[in-house]
Amino acid sequence: MNKFVAQKYAISALSWLGNNPTELENFLTECGASVGDLRQASTQPEFLVSVLDFFLTSDKLVVELSSHLDVLPQEIIEAREHLPGGNNTHWT
Repeated sequence: MNKFVAQKYAISALSWLGNNPTELENFLTECGASVGDLRQASTQPEFLVSVLDFFLTSDKLVVELSSHLDVLPQEIIEAREHLPGGNNTHWT
C-alpha cells in the first residue's frame, strides 16, 4: 500500500457515500462540510483522512466499504495509515 492507493480508496469511499444519502448526510454533519465542498475537498489529503476516519467509526461501514472496494477490512486501516496523521489508527 502507498499514498496513492490510500487516496484512491478514500475517493472511492467518498463515491460510496454519494450513493448512500443517509450516510453522506451523517458524514457531512460530522465533518462540517457541505455537498458543494466535496469536489474541491476531495483533492486534499487532509479531507480524505476525514472520509476514512468516518468509515472507521463503524464496523458496518468498514465492512460495506471493504466489500465495495473488494478488499479486506484491514486494508481500509492500512489506507488510513498512509494518509497524513495516519499513524496509530484504530478501528472500532
